[in-house]
Amino acid sequence: MRLLLIVPLLLTGADAIQAQAPTQGPPVLEVRDLRAVPRDVADDVQRLFNARETRRVTGDFTVSSASVIEGDLVVVGGHLSVNGTIAGSVVVINGGIQVRDGGRVGGSVTVIGGTFATIAGGEVTGSARAYPERVAVDAGEGVLVVRDESDDERWYRRRMTPRSGSHSDLRLVTARTYNRVEGLPLLIGPRAYRDFSWGRATVDAMGVLRSADRFELKSENLGHLLRLELQVGGSRGIRLTGRLEDVVTPVEDWHLSDQETGLASFLLHRDFRDYYNRHGGSIAATAFVGDNLDASVTYSDEKWSTPLARDPWSLLRDNQDWRSNPVLDAGRFHLVRGALRFDTRNDAADPWSGWFVTGEYEYGVGKISAYGPTSRSIRDVNPTGRNAYDRILVDVRRYNRISAEGQVNLRLVAGGWLSGDDLPLQRRFALGSAGTLPGYDFRQVLPGTDILTCAGARLEGAPGGMRSPEGIPAQCERFVLGQVEYRGEVGGDLFGILDQERRRRRFGWGRRAEWVVFADMGRGWLVGPRTGDLQYGPGSFPGLATFRADVGLGIRLDDLGLYVAKSITDARTPLNFFARLQPRF
Repeated sequence: MRLLLIVPLLLTGADAIQAQAPTQGPPVLEVRDLRAVPRDVADDVQRLFNARETRRVTGDFTVSSASVIEGDLVVVGGHLSVNGTIAGSVVVINGGIQVRDGGRVGGSVTVIGGTFATIAGGEVTGSARAYPERVAVDAGEGVLVVRDESDDERWYRRRMTPRSGSHSDLRLVTARTYNRVEGLPLLIGPRAYRDFSWGRATVDAMGVLRSADRFELKSENLGHLLRLELQVGGSRGIRLTGRLEDVVTPVEDWHLSDQETGLASFLLHRDFRDYYNRHGGSIAATAFVGDNLDASVTYSDEKWSTPLARDPWSLLRDNQDWRSNPVLDAGRFHLVRGALRFDTRNDAADPWSGWFVTGEYEYGVGKISAYGPTSRSIRDVNPTGRNAYDRILVDVRRYNRISAEGQVNLRLVAGGWLSGDDLPLQRRFALGSAGTLPGYDFRQVLPGTDILTCAGARLEGAPGGMRSPEGIPAQCERFVLGQVEYRGEVGGDLFGILDQERRRRRFGWGRRAEWVVFADMGRGWLVGPRTGDLQYGPGSFPGLATFRADVGLGIRLDDLGLYVAKSITDARTPLNFFARLQPRF
């Protein structure tokens, strides 16, 4: 993520870079991306730096007690001592500021990569904000480039940046993630792309080879992925994509990331997803505006079937049996899907501010040739197998930086059946696990009415107990989940373990250590005539008293987060300890 500051040519003097503005106009500041500060702060810095009357200084600078600076001041790569008066606002990049006794700043103070302090009678009339994470600053040819310092260490990000022109290569990459159905799926084959004046064309022709059963060449271990994409436009335009594929797909992939799910399977012998085989083709059209907004429409013709869990190797507990992959519905479906993504986050990997909104609508019509088993009274089986449905899934997140050290983040996820026949098992939902309600175990079926997976539920008036199908599939037709968290910077260095500069030198860690306090609340339900606390009418919503909730806390050391969570609605459930390799959401 980069922040470009285009400034006048540097003076030959020791520390002043203010000098004459170019004749064509004032300096220009272009904000591309910077994780060190929220987007609104970067915008404020941009406006102040670009103002013609702003004074710009590099290196240490002191405003003496007899001095008065009438306008705004920017200091780059140095410490600012204010003993006199600055009538305007101040920005300091990679340095600190002290407003001493008798010193006064009439506007606001913003520090990026340093600290702020007032001593004795020092005064700041406006707001003061400091972001201690340093940024890298490169100067040359009249251009000052400010970017994330951690990008120097993350060379692989530069390798992943698409090159311009034309290119082709033979690729060997992993497909999604390590799991109990495929082991490690590999994609092998050529990729080629070519740039034109109107856009870009990309072709992939990949075979899928799965490591389960030691890469034995049999139908269960083979698949394919063929893709042709035409992009018209650059920063905004349209993408047209056609795909032919025979791949294994997760039922729900929004709980945990591919990396976290794969490592849990490889290291701990725990797979937090269910899978089905998808064989068919699709065409899609996507309109996009930069990296912040896109909308797509997809039509696909797919055959669904259920692969069996096999016995891929894992580092720990390898002698244990894997959880069965639930038998899901088999058949052929024609699907129309519309999707929307709106993203104003300052950083996709670890956001501090902004919105992230995704929505998906799907209409499906087809014929189920073999129904997967469910708990009793979960759905009505159509004797002809014909099935037509539509459903929706919405994820809304808001990230709020409330101080230099703290942020409050909010998330609401909801989805489910809208109309038509019962949802196929591939399109149902469940809650519980580190990615949704971490106070509950994954696929945990509680006594009484189960409102997390809608499996093994005991309905009012139903005789006897309810036994969950093997593997405990997700069976809820609707769900809603709310999450909130407060994140703050760890104050002490804990014998140097959490010290930012020491971490950077020893381990290459780029972010500060943070503590996290969080709470989650949610449930799932079925749609139909009201029955107990599990099934509600199409226009009804369960009472909040029926929801499950948990609270927890944790600590983040760069990308690694260590947490503990406890249910507050089921007192007998134990504490759950878990780790994440990215923010909770």
